[in-house]
Amino acid sequence: MGYVFADLNTTSFELPSGLLTARLGLEENLGLPDVRNFFTSSFIYRITLRSGIYMTYYGINREKNWQIDKDIIFLNDTIHAGSKTKAYFNTQVISTGYLFAVLKDPNTFLGAYFNIYVIMLNTGVKSDLQNINLGVKMTAPLPNFGLVAMFRLTKWLNLDANIGFFSLQTKTLGGSIYNLNISFLFNATKWLGFNLSYQEFDVNVDFPSNKINTNVDYNFRGPALGVQVKF
Repeated sequence: MGYVFADLNTTSFELPSGLLTARLGLEENLGLPDVRNFFTSSFIYRITLRSGIYMTYYGINREKNWQIDKDIIFLNDTIHAGSKTKAYFNTQVISTGYLFAVLKDPNTFLGAYFNIYVIMLNTGVKSDLQNINLGVKMTAPLPNFGLVAMFRLTKWLNLDANIGFFSLQTKTLGGSIYNLNISFLFNATKWLGFNLSYQEFDVNVDFPSNKINTNVDYNFRGPALGVQVKF
């Protein structure tokens, strides 16, 4: 379990009917906070010495009332300068899959995993002045391959890391996922540790919404503090 101090960046592209392209930075144009603290968690269950289950989770909910200073195109409508709007961008990500131990000794563990990310995304803009309530919802399963490594540096200090990536393209859904986590774990007791880590997560997804091909590029990166429990 970790508490992440993250720098966020969200960019949305819309292509209505192939005639107009709009690039919208939700932090820059709609005032969503670009720094946010949130909880994340991961879980490893060793079924055998060679195989197990690897799971991760994070969720970030953001919204902001904002008076925009220039015309903005969101989906198939225009929100005019001076409008008071409420923008929101909420994401929940659950990842679970199979972990295989490639190398294991008392001081080193190296595993490869194949996970499925289920990404639940809900973003939109509301404006009472213009009676606008536009939004995009998406639940997309995307696969992800990666590596997990754990090194025992001293009796009380471990170095853990994982990295993953996958890209998928179909007629109705395309995208890529990249994740990175590097963590120093301080073992307070045999079953309890405290970690200091750096995390990155980036998802770029194309999907149709309201007959418009929508692309959302979303990422966070930053340090994290957390605890690790072994049982």
